[in-house]
Amino acid sequence: MPDWVEFYNPQGHAEDMTGWQLWVYDAYNELAAAYAFPMLTLQSGAYVVLHEGYGLDTPTDLHTGSGNTFPWGNQDSGAAGLTDELGVGIDFVRWGTSAVAAPGGTGWGGENPAGPPVGLTLGRDEWSTDTDQGSDWSWQLETPGGRNSGALECVALTLGVEPAGGGVVGVTPEANCAPGQYLLGTQVTLTAYSALGYTFSNWSGAVIGSNPVVSLTMNMTQSVTAHFFAVAATVTPTPATRRLWLPVLLRGYPPALAPTHTPTASATPSVTPTRRWSQLIVNPSFETDEAWQIPQTEYPAGYSYSRPHTGVRSMRLGIPAGGNLYSYSSAQQAVEIPASATEATLTFYYWPVTAWPDMDRIYFCVLRASDDVALQTTVWTDYEQAWHQRSFDLRAYAGQRIKVHFGVKNDGEDWITSVYLDDVELWVRW
Repeated sequence: MPDWVEFYNPQGHAEDMTGWQLWVYDAYNELAAAYAFPMLTLQSGAYVVLHEGYGLDTPTDLHTGSGNTFPWGNQDSGAAGLTDELGVGIDFVRWGTSAVAAPGGTGWGGENPAGPPVGLTLGRDEWSTDTDQGSDWSWQLETPGGRNSGALECVALTLGVEPAGGGVVGVTPEANCAPGQYLLGTQVTLTAYSALGYTFSNWSGAVIGSNPVVSLTMNMTQSVTAHFFAVAATVTPTPATRRLWLPVLLRGYPPALAPTHTPTASATPSVTPTRRWSQLIVNPSFETDEAWQIPQTEYPAGYSYSRPHTGVRSMRLGIPAGGNLYSYSSAQQAVEIPASATEATLTFYYWPVTAWPDMDRIYFCVLRASDDVALQTTVWTDYEQAWHQRSFDLRAYAGQRIKVHFGVKNDGEDWITSVYLDDVELWVRW
């Protein structure tokens, strides 16, 4: 959803905000947008919310219109300053690594709040305490046009696997506080997936038992370990065929000759392998710089801490801020699907940042690894700023070495588009 800024008048009298200006700064300490308030009087104890984009202006809701976009939705740092019609500072806030200075008339001291957790908003406490300090601000539930919720309590979830490489643990929903942390009381579901040659054994830590799918309430900091054990292939011997020849003696006749029998060799025992699931994508959550290739284009993709689905990083595709540019932005990884694969499913999560009616494109391609010829292409547009999951059946490429290729095309017109890609997994059964 578009970003927004809420303004509240805690004073005992009305405030004329006509001609006041909001100054918006991006993660690079550059001025990204400026908005001048129209004729507006904010009553004592009242709120007004400034929304990014177009809409009908009312005494409680204003809109920036064209050209004034807030870059914060996909950056881990930023700042905003409010000045009156004479340029005197009224209020200021910054977060992450921003080093923007407060406007004259106001100030800033102490440490910046950390970068934004997904789905939360930065605000003062319930009483709108203002001491020009970073400690005045905290990440909270979104309450546009209403009283701030106050600081939220976050608790960490630590996941482990024994032995290393024995499998992975899936967790839903994604962290809804800081990375790797959940709001107090959040219920999460853990799923144990065994790697090829292993099977799930049990959980230890905050949950116990042998069910591979368990639920956990985050009422404190929790640690959970999934245990797996190695399994051997099953050998099923085929019994040898045994025959018994009995001579027949007929009274008054000579004994008949027993037929000549060529012994039949015992069948060789067959080995029936246990079919297992295997995850083929290396570095699926982009936590390191390995395995993924980033083609050099007009606006290359890049690793980002701004909006992870899990962990602390994701892959940014497209243009996150600044001027528009006709460009492609992509990331890819080569992988070989075993010829014996009976199932091959690619899944991934993406978070689009764009605005309707822009016609920039998100795309996924399967490329032949040897010459980058496109074997499959899917193109779409998505305006909902939230995590979406997509999956593709890749069984048709069993026995082939391919590249999974993700990208964004900006057409250089209207809005800019970026996409955050995370948790790319290719699960194969063979």
